[in-house]
Order: sequence, then structure tokens, then C-alpha cells
Amino acid sequence: MPSFNPKPEYITTGRSIRLEDFNRYSDEFVTRPPYQRKNVWSRKKQRALLDSIFRGYYIPRIVIREVRLGENEIVKEVIDGQQRIRTAQYFLSGKLSLPDSLGDIRPDLPGSTYKDLPSEVRRFVDDSTYDADIVKQIGDPQNRHHQQIATEIFWRLQQGESLNYMEVAHARLSSTARNFVVKYADDQTFDYGKYQPVAENPSKHPFFSIIRRKNNRMQHMALLTRFLILEEEGGPADIKQNDVQSYIDRYQTEDGIGSHEFEDTKAAQKALRNMQAFYR
Repeated sequence: MPSFNPKPEYITTGRSIRLEDFNRYSDEFVTRPPYQRKNVWSRKKQRALLDSIFRGYYIPRIVIREVRLGENEIVKEVIDGQQRIRTAQYFLSGKLSLPDSLGDIRPDLPGSTYKDLPSEVRRFVDDSTYDADIVKQIGDPQNRHHQQIATEIFWRLQQGESLNYMEVAHARLSSTARNFVVKYADDQTFDYGKYQPVAENPSKHPFFSIIRRKNNRMQHMALLTRFLILEEEGGPADIKQNDVQSYIDRYQTEDGIGSHEFEDTKAAQKALRNMQAFYR
């Protein structure tokens, strides 16, 4: 009797990547794919990672997908490990200093930036590496199935993380309602043509500039989703966290990734008109 062995949809290979590569060749890495949240570790967390690097402590593997942009061009999409990579970039570019906790290793380490370090310590940093799993064979950015698999890998890796309800909804790339909310309420956007994040979103509605509500945990997107629920119901409705997440999930479609067809719905048009009226 043959053994049960389903054919995998992708393969992974292991490799080590030097910290220096993340800074020197930063344009080769897409650190914020479209399904990832905008998030920055606190300085305390970043310095704790630097402490681990200098002590040779275990650091979890990062996960990178090879995305092919052309016959001779690929970029490395960071599925998991965004903050570990950014911490290395911040330190190597002089934006982050070493923690005081490293004083027991060398008295000149606490408070030092990369350029302050003597050559033998800079060499240690340059040669330090992150272990990585490289995901291959699902690298076509125009292939919706490949994008769905990458998003699914990201989602499963985050099961132990404290994603809030809107951050979970943000990862639903196949939801046309999600795409509408991201377009008009997110601080950042994503250029699928160049396959890279865009730091500022020119489509963000000016309504969000006049309200006293921060967007550090995607509160603007949650608010717009609640507007949509109210418009669709035509009056009072439940708009708790689960209702917001369920609304985004309801509009997942097979061809939803990159689609903006939701803008043609009555709920979307009414929400935009009302926000414009409030803004005026």
C-alpha cells in the first residue's frame, strides 16, 4: 500500500543572512508586505534583541519568500521577522544604540552606536547572522493563489502573537471590503506594480485628519469598517470587534486580492459622502 504523502505547494531552504546585508542591500527586502501590519518595536524590545545578538543567544528564524518580479529579478518578502530585520537596520545605520545591559561584556558597549564601536566589534556585528527559511515556488506576485498561500503562512505564524481584531482583518487580502478600508483609512499603501510598500497613502481620506483618534493599532480602519456596517444595515447595528472582523471576512472572494470593486457598493459610496460632509 502506498504511503500518504501529499505534494507540497512550496519548498523551503535554510540559509544564514548577515546583518550587514539587511542594511547595505535594504532595497532587496520587502519588510512590510501588503498583509502585514504597520508596527515598530519599542526601544526596549529592540535593545533586548541587540543584547541577545551580542551574547550569542538563540534568535528565532525569520521567514522570507522569494518573489520574482521578472526573468532576472527577485525581491525577498519578509513573511516573519520584520522587526528583527528593522532592528538590525536601525543599529547599523546609527539610529539605535546598544543597551546598558552589555556593560558586563565590555565597558565601552553601553550607549554605543555602530560607528562608535572599535573595528573588531564592528567586524563581529558585520559577520553576525540571522538564520532564515526561504520559501520558494510561490513567488509570482500576479498569481492570486501564491499570494493567498503567503498570507496563510503569515497568519499561521502569528497565532501566538497579540494581533488585535483589525490587524487580523488587515491580513485578509482577498476581502474587497478590506481593500476599500485600507485604501481610505490606512497610513501606508502598497504598490503591487513595483512590489514595495509606500510610506504615505495619498488616498487616505482627509476626514481622519480632523478626528482625535490615533491609528497606531489600525483604529482608523476599524472606524471606517463600522461606518460601512451602519450604512449597510441602514441604521443601528452591532459594531463590536467581532462584528468588524466578520464584516471583512464576509467579503472575501477568490479574485479579491488587489480588487477595488467594493467601491461601487452603496455602503461604500454613502460612507465616503458622509466622511466628506463631516470633513467640510
